[in-house]
Formats: sequence, structure tokens, C-alpha cells
Amino acid sequence: MKLNKLFLFGLMAIAGLASCVSEDFPQGQDATNAKGEQGVMKLSVAIAEPAGTRANSAYTDEQLAAMPKANDYPIEIYDSQNNLIKRYETASQFPAEGIPMNVGNYNVESHTAGILEKKMTNPYYKGTEPITIQTGIVTDVDVVCKMQNSKIQVNYSEEFLELFGTWTVTIDDGSETALKFDNEDGNNPAPVYWLFEDDVESLTVQFQGTLKSDGSPVSDTKVLSKDNFQRPYDDDDSQAFTGGDQLIFNFNPSEATTGEMGITLTATITFDETEESVTVYLTDKNLKDDEGGEGGEGGDTPPVGDETPSLECTGGWNVSFSASEDEENLPLTEVVVKTPKGLKSLKVTVTGGNTGFGNATGFLQNLEIIGSEDLGDIFDGVDGAELPKTGDKLYKFPVYAFYSMIQMFGATDAGKAHEFYMVAEDMDGTVKDGTLKITVTQ
Repeated sequence: MKLNKLFLFGLMAIAGLASCVSEDFPQGQDATNAKGEQGVMKLSVAIAEPAGTRANSAYTDEQLAAMPKANDYPIEIYDSQNNLIKRYETASQFPAEGIPMNVGNYNVESHTAGILEKKMTNPYYKGTEPITIQTGIVTDVDVVCKMQNSKIQVNYSEEFLELFGTWTVTIDDGSETALKFDNEDGNNPAPVYWLFEDDVESLTVQFQGTLKSDGSPVSDTKVLSKDNFQRPYDDDDSQAFTGGDQLIFNFNPSEATTGEMGITLTATITFDETEESVTVYLTDKNLKDDEGGEGGEGGDTPPVGDETPSLECTGGWNVSFSASEDEENLPLTEVVVKTPKGLKSLKVTVTGGNTGFGNATGFLQNLEIIGSEDLGDIFDGVDGAELPKTGDKLYKFPVYAFYSMIQMFGATDAGKAHEFYMVAEDMDGTVKDGTLKITVTQ
């Protein structure tokens, strides 16, 4: 049995208006009801499951029985001044024949029992529906409860657990509280239901770990946007993360080697019912120059005859200069992209080291560089700056084209840097990535 429908609790009238009077019902003093006219309100409540939680999921009768039902949710009725005038502990206590109401405007609310908090162990559903009561008329109100928080799950493969002794996964939505999973949570941590607030349009995902073999650190940071995922509800057209989102991070090392090679981790974030996913490449950037490694100091230089893509950065992957430095003294920083089999895609994500530059480059989130009009406008008039073309075997991304803007916004915040995360894919589908960090002093 698939969970693919609303759980509906219908409260149908079984008597006429004359039998609906309840003397102990406290009526709201709505301004539109000077003469005390009344009508009747009848109610139905439903739970709308988001697509991500019902996709490809079979449930036993026991599991279905254990799931929350709308008739277990409390019912609250507010008048036009937002005063609570009536509350039922559960929807099942609401009279099937309806209740008498003074003429006027109201809001009817139903939700999971308890209070919605930032971090929870269960989903929280809520629905609010306005209703206008008219004289002598029976009015139906249908409250549909939708998930207000989002499910976040972290899974670790056996290869991951064999490779790492300690680790921390941090998911930062820009609020005062970041969500963390680490080795102390165990190898199979329970999902967390997280409340996204204040129009969160991107998440910063950070991985930090140490190898069991020698204690070497592995770390990286990536930015994800809502555009990566299908909307949880059919009527959700928001660019921000909202209730009902489901993010599942599967950590599995794609290159479990040590010594002279770096270690690349991929976190596959699965969301929608078509089982599409986004792969985030988490790369060790703590390698020394002579150790090579993707995104490490000195870049990834393939051996002679190797036709895999590579990324190199002139002057290294960590750049620092003063906000007051003369233009002629700034480094000519470029990310050199080599794709012997031809360039298919090149994307950039920019994370600001301060608020000003972060806001100015907010559109640079997983942006395809090939044919980008926005980047073309930035590069226009900058000597040597141009966009790549499909099939290019060598391309130099002109980071220096951003330096005047970077200096305009001043020093980076303490402990932060401007990050340019580049992902190159060749015609064979082979992917390489690297992150350039730029620190600006006063």
C-alpha cells in the first residue's frame, strides 16, 4: 500500500440548524454581529503528505495505523481580532452536526499537538483556513494540514565507516542555530525534522573528518540551493526551503586511497519521487603541494598521457591581498581548466566572505558558465576575460575580473574567505572540482 492520498477526517452534519444550539459555546464578539445573528460551521480536516515522503514507499497496515491522523489534532478557532474563542483537544471532539457561530469572520486552525520548534524528532503539520459565517447558513470549512518542518537524514556507507575515525557534518541555513551530525550520534543517526525560517534560499554543507589510518584531516564546504530539488507540494513555487522538504545525505567515499592521493567524498542528496539526486563533491583540501590531489595546493595535474579533466589555480588555491592594494599589484588569478576530451559543463558557486560580496554574487550559485549572460556582463571590458565554449580543451576562468568588486566590499570577516567553487565536466561525464579561497585584509 502506498501513502499517496490525504488522510481525511470528515465531520458531516446529521442534524438541522435548530438542533445545533450549544449554550456553553463562547461566541466571538465580531463587529459585524451587532444584532447577534448566527449561522453554523461544519468542519473537515486533512493531512497532505509532501511528495518526498510518500514517493516509492510501501507501508504495512501497522505502520499506517501508527501514523498521525487528522482527527488526533487539536482545533482552534480565532475571531477577526485573533482572539482564541474556542478550542477542541482533538478534531474528533468537534460535533458532527456543526456548531453555532455569530455572524462574522474567523480563522480555523489545526496542527500537530504541541509547539513547533526549530529541531524536532517528528514532523509537524499545520493548516489554517478562513471562514465567513452568514445568518442562517451552514458553512463548511476544510482545513488541510501541511508539513511545516523538513526531514534531514544522514547515512554513512560501510566504506565511509571503515575510512573515518571521527567526523562532523554541519548544515547551516543562516540562522542562529546550525544542524550538526557527528560520530558521537552513531553510525545510523535518526532523522531530524528541521524548521527553515526567514526565506532560506541556500544551505551551506560542511564536512570535517579524520582518517582512521593516520588521523589526517579531510574537510570541505559546499552550497546547495532550492533549485536542486523538486517542490514538496504541488502548489509550492517558492525559491526558499519550506516545510515538507526532504534532504537525505548519503556519505560514501568514491576514492578510498591514502598516501600520495587525496580522498574525494560524495554526498548524494536525494529528494523527489523520481529519485533524482544531486551529488556534492567533498574534497580534501589540506594536501601539500607535492601530494597533488583535487583542489589541494598546486591543483590536480594529471600525468602525461592522462585525458582526465584537471583544475589548476595560478598562484595556488589560497590568495590574500589588501582591500587598499593598488590594482597593478593584484595577482592575475585564474582557474585553469583542462579537459582533453572537451568541456561539456563548467559551473561556479561563490560564497561571500563578507555580507556585501555575498549579496552582490548571490546569483552565482551552481551557475553554468558556458553561455552565461550574467558573467558575460561582468567580464565585458576586462582584458583577457571571456566565457568558455562547449568542447574547449583549455579554459582560464578569470577570477581577477572580480577583484575590483572584492576590494570595494573591504576585508573578509574574521575566519572567513571568499570561495569560488568550480566544477568541470568533460564529454565523457568525468567530473573534477576545486575551491579557490580569497582572504582580504584592510
